[in-house]
Amino acid sequence: MYLLIISAMLFPLIVYFMPKRIPRIDLYATTGIATYFQLLTDTFLHIELNWYGYFKQWPRSEWGTLWLVPIYLSITPIFLNFYPYKRSKVMMITYIVSWSLFATIYEWLLDVTGVFYHNQWKLYDSAMAYPILFILLRLQLSIVKFLKLKDSTNKL
Repeated sequence: MYLLIISAMLFPLIVYFMPKRIPRIDLYATTGIATYFQLLTDTFLHIELNWYGYFKQWPRSEWGTLWLVPIYLSITPIFLNFYPYKRSKVMMITYIVSWSLFATIYEWLLDVTGVFYHNQWKLYDSAMAYPILFILLRLQLSIVKFLKLKDSTNKL
């Protein structure tokens, strides 16, 4: 639980103090989309199917899960802000793989500390999903930028 609380306080501080390399509106829009996707995923995989969960099997919703909110809201801006946009493909792949390793190790730590548990969904499944999810985050940002550009050229 200490890891969860420390992370919930530290990650938002990183977001607040990091030098913003991306417009705040882009980070805001992309974080909103990512949070919606995370909530949708949790609704089906955690609540409906019980493939994984937080804290205990029952009840499936606990007040402690509120500590997850600042973490979820912080990961997207941190990931996208430091993404190596104008670097080589190797650097981009290395960045995504590094974040995927971090996320997998972090999930494992939450598992061993009792914050998270796995049923049908295993850590291996997460390790395979994280690179795809981080690529989707990058794609979401591209869509947000495209829509902003389209709106700025189609003024009434």
